[in-house]
Parts: sequence; C-alpha cells; structure tokens
Amino acid sequence: MRIYSGTVKAPASKSSSLRSLICCSLSEKDNSLVIHNISRCDDVLAGIKLVSELRLFTTIFEEDDLIFTRRIDKLREKDSLICNVGESGFLARAFVSIANYFTSKVTLIGKGTLLKRDLGIAEFADKIGLSACNSKLPTTIQGKIKPGKFVVTEKRSSQFLSGLLFILPLLTEDSMVTIEELVSRPYIDLTLSYLARCGIKYEWVSKNKIAIPGKQSYIAKDLRPESDWSSLSFLIALGIMGGDITITDLCDGPNLPDRIILDLLTEIGGDFSFINDKTLKVKKSVIQGFTFDLTSNPDLAPVLVALAISATSPCNLKNCYRLRDKESDRLVSLMDMLKSLRVEHKYYDDTLTIFPTQLSGGYVKTYDDHRIAMTALILNTISRSKITIDNYQCINKSYPDFLNDLNRLGVEI
Repeated sequence: MRIYSGTVKAPASKSSSLRSLICCSLSEKDNSLVIHNISRCDDVLAGIKLVSELRLFTTIFEEDDLIFTRRIDKLREKDSLICNVGESGFLARAFVSIANYFTSKVTLIGKGTLLKRDLGIAEFADKIGLSACNSKLPTTIQGKIKPGKFVVTEKRSSQFLSGLLFILPLLTEDSMVTIEELVSRPYIDLTLSYLARCGIKYEWVSKNKIAIPGKQSYIAKDLRPESDWSSLSFLIALGIMGGDITITDLCDGPNLPDRIILDLLTEIGGDFSFINDKTLKVKKSVIQGFTFDLTSNPDLAPVLVALAISATSPCNLKNCYRLRDKESDRLVSLMDMLKSLRVEHKYYDDTLTIFPTQLSGGYVKTYDDHRIAMTALILNTISRSKITIDNYQCINKSYPDFLNDLNRLGVEI
C-alpha cells in the first residue's frame, strides 16, 4: 500500500472563528479589531458578511488575519433586521439571541441545505420570551430578551445556548441559566472561553447552572481562533490509515471538543506524537476496534466510520441520534455510504456497528454534506478501486483547502 507523506498546515477552526466574529460584533471599545488565523470556509465568510453589515464594519484580509474597522462608534438599535446566515446552522441558531440585542424584530434567512432543516427556532424562542413564526428558515423573530432566569433544554443543539450566553452579559441586570439535558458541554465551554477572553465574567454555580452578571462590556482585541480538530481529524485519519504526515502551525487549547480523537487513538494503538506544541506527526498504524459515544462529539462520526473500516475488529458508535440534525441526516448519509461501498454494518438500539472491510471502490452520494465528502475522499486512499462522489465542492463549508492539502500529501483525486 502506498504511504502518503508530507507536511500541511493545520486549518483554523470554524467554530472558534465564528465565536471570534461574534465577540467582535458585540465589542464597543475599539474601532479597529483583528482576528488572527481565521478560517476562510463558507460558513465563516457568511459570518464575516453578517457581522460587517450588522455593525457597519469594513474588512480586509492580510494573509490569515482579518482586520475590522468600525464606521460607527456605538451600538445602535434598529427597527428591524434581515440577517443572512448562509448555510450555517450555528449562525442561524445563535443569532436568535444575538440579533435580538440590536432589534426587537429580526428575520433570519439562509440558503442551500439549511432551508430544509427544522432548526427548532420557534421552540427555543418561546423559552426565552420571544416569538418566531417558523422553526425553519426563513423566519421572523419578535420581542426582547429580558434578564432573569432561563431554563434551556440543550439535548438537540448547544448552538442556541451559545447565542444566549453571548448576549446575557450585556443586559441591564443579572441572569441565571439552568441547562437541562446538557449533552455538548465541550462546545459550551468553548463559548465561555471566548467570553472570558473578552473580559466577560460568569460562574458555574452548579453542574448545570450558570450565573451571568449584567451590565458588562466586551473587549475583543487580537483574537486568535484555535486549530480545527474536526477538520484535522481527517488528516489524522489519513495518516493512521496509510501515511507519514506532519501537521504544523497548530494553535491548540483546552476547550476544543474534537481534540478527544487523540485520546481515542491513544487507546486503540494510533501512532502519533507532538514534535513541539505546534507540530503533530501521524504515522500508519494498526488500530483496534473501539466503542465511542457520540453524545458530545457528533462531528467526529464520519471520520470514525473511516477509521472503523480500517480497524482490526468491529467498532461501535453509540447515541447516533446526535447525527440526525446536521447538514444532512448524517446517520442516513453514513449508512448509505457504507451500503454503497459494500461495508458490513448494522444499526440497533441507536448504535451503529461497522465491521472492517477491504474496500473495492464505489459511488458515494454526499447529500451536500461536507463531512461525508471528506470521509469518502480519505477512504479512497485505502480502496482497491476508485471511489467517486457526486459533489466535492461542499467541503468549502468547513475546509476549502482540503483537496489542496491532500494533493500536498500525494493523494490523487
């Protein structure tokens, strides 16, 4: 089997880049703001356009840095807003609360596959004292968030909660948030880490309650998003399956949810090492079967499917309900891919079991889901015959340089 080798630069995190943008949009102190190492994926580009229009920013890229210059000094409430979130589910859900800070009437619009998804907007709006005409996009949300006590059910998505946490410090009085069915604590911790970077105070008063003082201000200066472990996981998996890959320019941190893939690889025999705090080396490895709970890390499911196919024994992915509400119904998309590639698998009691398989090519329908496309592309490197996909351009949603990075490693597309 061919060994794919070379050096690539770690992609910047989409999740961290979007949180950095929100911090800039809420900051009042400086007319010039910089986000270093920002992602240029489609979701982030949509976010840049959104916050630029919201706060009347002008923007310019200088290599991997984004510089904002504000054309007005203070936040000004508007009668109404139209916010275009592109295809970003995070922006759609987070801006239910964030846009409300600027206006009592906001219409959220988007495009592509996002328009097909029931995002649960109306249900969440009702929980925080707002009203929404539709749970899908487009939808219009009316009312004003008032400080106080909030009870948020977070089983479906942590993205609504992140948006609320960004706004509560700016209200006139203190608030308390009680989180029921907390399933994505790492993503909430990531949001809170960005609040802390901008001088915002909060306190976990119990395992599911956060106290947030009001009358605070954001000071967003020289933010630097971390590296994207959701995207990095595909490079890591490529290295494990058949490579000798060096990943440079890592910007690591303690609140990165999908970094947990390294813990899993340590358990199952993955050969990787940090050369220094910014460089990771990954080599071809023989990995054992594994069981992984997707509750807090659903975005890892596609790359874990790829690793499972190359493992030495069956692998189990538990709590697959977390895959239902992504760019596609990702459980259906993954099982369709497994069927198309003739990989033995079974789904029972919300657990997907995958049996190791020697691939012999096939056709994969991506459902316009970037992570399905990236999974098929790395599986192509261990297949005896070519795997083809229907739409490679959907990778631009999170990792536009993925094909170029694969080429640098010697992968022929």
